[in-house]
Amino acid sequence: MQEFSPPNVQKFLSDAEERAAYLFSRADKGAKPPVFIVSAAEAEAPAPAEIQQTPPPRAHKFSVFAQKDFWLSEEDFAEFEKVLAKVSAQGAERKLSRRISDLPSSYTSANSQFADMREAIFKLLNASAKKPHGLKFFVSEASIAGGAKRFVALGVDENFLSNTPSLEVSAESETFLSPSFALSLIDEFLEKHRIELDMPPDATEAGGFHFGLDSILYQAGRNFVSDIAFRISGKSQPIWREHLFTICTQISRTSYELGEAAGSLILAPADAEYIARSINFSGEPLLSNIRSTRKLLELAKDAMALHSDAEKVLGLGKIPRRIPKNSNCFIVDFLGNHKWRIRHANKILIEVSYGMPVPPRLTHSGSEFAAEIKRVFAFKGSRKVERLVELIEAGMGEKKGTMLVISKKAKEEAKRLAAQSTPIAPIVLTRQLLGSLTAIDGAILLDHNGVCHSIGTILDGMATAKGDSSRGARYNSAVKYIDSRKALGESCMAVVISEDGNVDLIS
Repeated sequence: MQEFSPPNVQKFLSDAEERAAYLFSRADKGAKPPVFIVSAAEAEAPAPAEIQQTPPPRAHKFSVFAQKDFWLSEEDFAEFEKVLAKVSAQGAERKLSRRISDLPSSYTSANSQFADMREAIFKLLNASAKKPHGLKFFVSEASIAGGAKRFVALGVDENFLSNTPSLEVSAESETFLSPSFALSLIDEFLEKHRIELDMPPDATEAGGFHFGLDSILYQAGRNFVSDIAFRISGKSQPIWREHLFTICTQISRTSYELGEAAGSLILAPADAEYIARSINFSGEPLLSNIRSTRKLLELAKDAMALHSDAEKVLGLGKIPRRIPKNSNCFIVDFLGNHKWRIRHANKILIEVSYGMPVPPRLTHSGSEFAAEIKRVFAFKGSRKVERLVELIEAGMGEKKGTMLVISKKAKEEAKRLAAQSTPIAPIVLTRQLLGSLTAIDGAILLDHNGVCHSIGTILDGMATAKGDSSRGARYNSAVKYIDSRKALGESCMAVVISEDGNVDLIS
């Protein structure tokens, strides 16, 4: 922006909020994350006489540029110098122990001249009593204009952040890695808009913005996948062709004897003890050799997967059933049709379709599943609840999606629906068994004790106003069935897991 004047700023902010709403629309439909600018200019030094008569003025004068009727004002930065002094004094320790879950990854640039100012603003925004409930604010690096430092700030729903699949990061780690794609996306959004502040308006660009939304998504995805690779190999990723993101995208696009890429790749250190390889490749072909890796992927069938340390393809083995907590073990699923994703502990961290990351969505947490199960079935203990939560989380890892119907009358329902299902001898469902039962269409019908009575179940039910024509048949059949059974006084619920990883609780 050539001139930092109210008209230009208002357009900048309005357009930025529209972009933020698009990027996070899958997380919270209708949400419009607030975007604003905090400008800090050095205050003029006072005359000697003034110093004796009044307290010393603040070293910085703040201005806030935002949409009208905004909650933040210059007075909210009255404690800035005090907070800044504290942040600066703890600088060395802070760079070693800062929780990455609190700040975007690029925040921690040790060479950034204004990193301390950025953190002080971050702390003041999120500690303010006037802060809108349920929002957490993130701050960009500084854009310099004359004597003023300008910071772009973005508010994001805390519920979305807490429920976004993320990785645990050691507080003692000296390497700053993003724990989630959502935070990488926030980071890249802020960085692109910070750069935009320093650029002249371009009438040929829509809204005067020099970067497309796809460029924000794409770079955020590459950054996050790069951090995943670093966790495994301890090495930075090459800039272009041999970058893990590019490799996975190229594999997903490459056919083998007219077949689409389908199979899994275990990303884990070469010496990971929890991976038992059935076959070791003595030549250790490079993962970046796309044709070779795509051909080897044909071996990854029936719970078998290739094992790679993010550089070489080491061999073939089974996907571990139990992986040590917080281990650096990731599963790359190639889903055909130019799609791939990365999972960790049955949580989908990132999805990519035709080379473009899919915007993050709000997911349900284990605690939400547990609360809903307790409510529907009036459980008092935790053992049965934990068993059902484990099955739901296992279902979330299925590539083609699935549907679980949990009912106190599952035994009776299996008999009633026998003509349109495959009844089975009652068996306690396990995580491993569930993976084998989702290969066919239809719902898995189990009771509130986790005992399965029927698979491939085609549900019935009366039409209901609660249906959604924008959703698929799996979702709408679950809505009709649950609504009809509840009308008869039955305690039941359905968990619909779509192929794209979206989860719906229907009760």
